Amino acid sequence: MNVCPSCGAYLPDGMTCRDLFLQVMEREYRTMTLRRDYLAARKLVELSYMLQHPHGYTHKELSLAARMLTLIIHEGYFPLDAAEILDTPFEEHFWQDNLTHCPLNIGNFRYEDEPFLDSAYRWATSVFDLLVCSQEMV
Repeated sequence: MNVCPSCGAYLPDGMTCRDLFLQVMEREYRTMTLRRDYLAARKLVELSYMLQHPHGYTHKELSLAARMLTLIIHEGYFPLDAAEILDTPFEEHFWQDNLTHCPLNIGNFRYEDEPFLDSAYRWATSVFDLLVCSQEMV
């Protein structure tokens, strides 16, 4: 078993964290109908994964992701509504690449007996608290 150096997820042998992310997203896509709550959950999972794995993303992309989580978690917007707000200009967040092992990550955020959207909100809140809030205090 391997451990992701970015988020601390325990990975099955031969899998990267990105492989596990794609597997989770594919499984959820196949089992869920294309409903508004599913699309919102998918957006939260994508944002959480992106912020825990910042390499390969631009400063602007990370700043947009951090701003979107701020709108969703801190200001209470529904994820799909927050995306519309991001069409307006905003001040970019200072982004510092702090790799850390997070208590919730792609390997453990999902509870099978919990709605996907609830699991996604728990993970996004954890990422917001650990990565986005701490960035705003820098």
